[in-house]
Amino acid sequence: MTAPWLRWTTTLHACFVHAIELFGVLERATPKSVLELVKYLTLVHVLMSICVTVAMSTPVLTINSPDGDLIDCMKINDQQALQHPLLKHHKIQETPTGHMVQKGENSGWQVWHRSGACPRGSIPVRRSEDTIFQKNETYAIAYVKGKRKIYGTKATINVWDPIVEASGDFSLAQIWVASGSYETNDLNTIEAGWQVFPSKYGDAQPRVFTYWTDPISGNWWLAIGVDTFEPVGYWPAELFTTMSDHATMVEWGGEILYRNTSGLSTITQMGSGEFPEKGYRKSAYFCNLNVAEEHNSLQPVEDFNLQADHEELYTIMKSNTEACGNHFYFGGPGHGPVRSTAVRAAATFVFLFSAVLLVL
Repeated sequence: MTAPWLRWTTTLHACFVHAIELFGVLERATPKSVLELVKYLTLVHVLMSICVTVAMSTPVLTINSPDGDLIDCMKINDQQALQHPLLKHHKIQETPTGHMVQKGENSGWQVWHRSGACPRGSIPVRRSEDTIFQKNETYAIAYVKGKRKIYGTKATINVWDPIVEASGDFSLAQIWVASGSYETNDLNTIEAGWQVFPSKYGDAQPRVFTYWTDPISGNWWLAIGVDTFEPVGYWPAELFTTMSDHATMVEWGGEILYRNTSGLSTITQMGSGEFPEKGYRKSAYFCNLNVAEEHNSLQPVEDFNLQADHEELYTIMKSNTEACGNHFYFGGPGHGPVRSTAVRAAATFVFLFSAVLLVL
């Protein structure tokens, strides 16, 4: 029987090259050369493998968001995260187990939802290019180092529109959950919050983002909401070493990437662009700070430490009110004159380590 003819397109070749990279023979990444290297394969086998690779990277639906983003709806088992070698045998956990995270009125809060929804069995993935940058960050943060094991944290983050003039710079406000250290080369972190990063997103709007570094079976879940919390997704425990069953530190605050590639003093504001002393409605803040230690129960933070490595640019200040408890203001204008920005909203971010819930 004659095998069906398949046109060798640039897309197929790109997929093929990516597959060959895994075998370390990129310099000879053609079907003929691979057949010479692996005699038991037939051309049909090679092309069928490529077809499967292309099919797995093809969205079931693409949604055009009103803000210009393209949202690809990918089959849940085809998501790129599952290509990580540590997740080869990972079983997807569709919902967190037995905690206060609930799905409520927050459903459909993202802009792209105005144009449609992903079919059942698929997940939304914003189409983007990977952005690589040199580390040159500045911080203004609050933090606690757990005397006991840390299993989660919660905070309400004030969302602003900081000015970021250079497209390769960014400004963010986020929660960190961490364990290990750079010094011992075993740092594990997961991070989430809002970020203004023009070269990554193609605009200067604040965007929700997540990030992570590289024998209880459980996962670090992220939930976002205002009054109720909607599960967004999780980081599988298999990805971590020092944070596979708990964390040792929680941080909240702002981070700036300022590379000054142009040689000019471009503006990269943190928070609202105002120093913390301006207070409510002027400065950015984190409030409702909670940490889960024993019994995985989120409790208000009694006290925390502060750190700002360039206080002439960005600072941080403690505060306390009945509504917010122990909290803090942070931010600053950075390099350049102060320009007021508009407050966007406030959203609550929650990290939960669901494995402990299963044990308890």
